[in-house]
Amino acid sequence: MLEPDVEDRFLSAKEALLVLRGKRMIRGKSKSSVPWKAIVGVGVGVFILVSVVNSYKYAIFNYFGLKDFIQGSILEGSIEIGDYLSKGGDINDKNSKGGSLLHRAVEKNEPDILELLIDKGIDINGKDNEGKTPLHRVSSQEVAEKLIAKGADINAEDNTGATPLSVALRNSYIDVTSLLITRGARLSNQDVQAKDDQGITLLHLVINNKNNQLAKLLIANGADINANDNNGYTPLYLAVQNNNNELAKLLIANGADINANDNYRNTPLHLAIKNNNNELAKMLIANGADINVKNNSNIILEQWGDATPLYLAVQNENNEIAKLLIANGANVNTKNDFGYTPLLRAVQNNNNEIAKLLIAKGADVNANKNGYTPLYGAVKNNNKEIVELLKSHGAKR
Repeated sequence: MLEPDVEDRFLSAKEALLVLRGKRMIRGKSKSSVPWKAIVGVGVGVFILVSVVNSYKYAIFNYFGLKDFIQGSILEGSIEIGDYLSKGGDINDKNSKGGSLLHRAVEKNEPDILELLIDKGIDINGKDNEGKTPLHRVSSQEVAEKLIAKGADINAEDNTGATPLSVALRNSYIDVTSLLITRGARLSNQDVQAKDDQGITLLHLVINNKNNQLAKLLIANGADINANDNNGYTPLYLAVQNNNNELAKLLIANGADINANDNYRNTPLHLAIKNNNNELAKMLIANGADINVKNNSNIILEQWGDATPLYLAVQNENNEIAKLLIANGANVNTKNDFGYTPLLRAVQNNNNEIAKLLIAKGADVNANKNGYTPLYGAVKNNNKEIVELLKSHGAKR
């Protein structure tokens, strides 16, 4: 007879007797005491939980600070906007900088995504942490047109009071600027006159970018044409520096200070002569530029500071402008900070034409720079013609 193992457990005495009689197999104790209904219930719960989480997964992701990542994924196409919205995403959710998907789409010049976002109800005038709307972030005329057509506020102001127009101007977005103006954007006096921490105005910026169209617009809207930045540069100074004759002429016609100098006393005339821009130099002289003003810089012509326009013209061997300056009464005996006169420089350069003219106009033939006289220079250069001319005017070695 088979005896039950001590480890065996029976549900009743009757069952034990049946086993002993060999009429039933021994049934061990179940290893799980959890009812099957409970197991099924847990499975269903997990399924429901996963379904709910999946349905609201983007809301959950956003809650845990993944907005920047999600926005980037949407713009890259790895997350579809429809899927995002159907699974808990908010069309107006903002990233860490306060920007919406529309801000990001505008910055990346994505007109197709932009239209889809607007159709889905995104706030077209929503502002980021800097108070900028998507239109402030525009760099493309096509994108700007779409935003304006959908109702973007063209005169919205950011936290500093800047409008989309002033931002476009500062970034020299010509097409965007023109579009905004034609659609009625206002150019406030604050926009026109505002300076950054370097003292630079919008007019300085557009002149430096050689954008005459925008410069004319700013001038017509009352821009200060004599504003100087921290270096002392005025709009006219920059126009001359850039050889922008057309704009220089416009500025002069509108009353620009023709003798305004920078921090080194360089005037527009100094710059025009340095650049051998004879047309501009003539225009400046004709409009009353000071022909005897000295700079105090060693920058314009390296070591030649404290120079007058005449000295610079002689130094550059620009005979046409040198003659014009002399004809207009330029001082022929002025010295630079090294003691050189225009005659000394002309002799050193073997420029007989200008040397003769300077002598004829009363240049000091015995001007001395540490023993270096015009005659000494002419002899050193073996310039017999100038040697004889100097001697005939009383030059001493």
